[in-house]
Amino acid sequence: MVTCNKENSGSLGQETTISDRQLIENCRNGDMKSYEALYGRYADAMYQTCIRMVANKADADDLLQDSFFYAFTNLDKLKNSDAFGGWLKRIVINKSTNFIKRDKAKWDRVKSDEDILAEPEPDNRSFIYSAELLEKALSSLPDHYRSVISLHVLEQLSFEKIALLFEVPSSTIRTWYRRGKQETIQFCQNSRYEY
Repeated sequence: MVTCNKENSGSLGQETTISDRQLIENCRNGDMKSYEALYGRYADAMYQTCIRMVANKADADDLLQDSFFYAFTNLDKLKNSDAFGGWLKRIVINKSTNFIKRDKAKWDRVKSDEDILAEPEPDNRSFIYSAELLEKALSSLPDHYRSVISLHVLEQLSFEKIALLFEVPSSTIRTWYRRGKQETIQFCQNSRYEY
């Protein structure tokens, strides 16, 4: 919730909370301060989603701006103003996913379904590393591996929902998740003595 001082109400310093619903209504009426308030309310969280998916600050900044621009120019499509945060997050995830899909060269690493079934699960017992090391490990992953891990672990989306976003079979998403997890563990094991 955004709090604003009510300067013209006769009691200076008194604060009021403005709901998303009211801010959106104000935006629909052209109030620039309400746009700024919504941006300020959600920008940090949406940026974190972008950066986890693309691991590049410049790309994350661009995706964040594109997402807010799309949301603000399409407020009329939002049916429930109280669901703005979830609607915006879906826009951010979709724009990030589409950005990753555009780089087709990274999709060439996908193996056949037979190879997928033959791959062992990574050993989770030794997966106790510092947050800094894990962040570096995730940053080193190909975009599609990192995005699947972020969407599944941090955004708690099912493999089936992620498959719909990427427009690939869920078995491919499971493979990317498994490989990303294996590469993350390998990176951490190879770097553990440095931290």
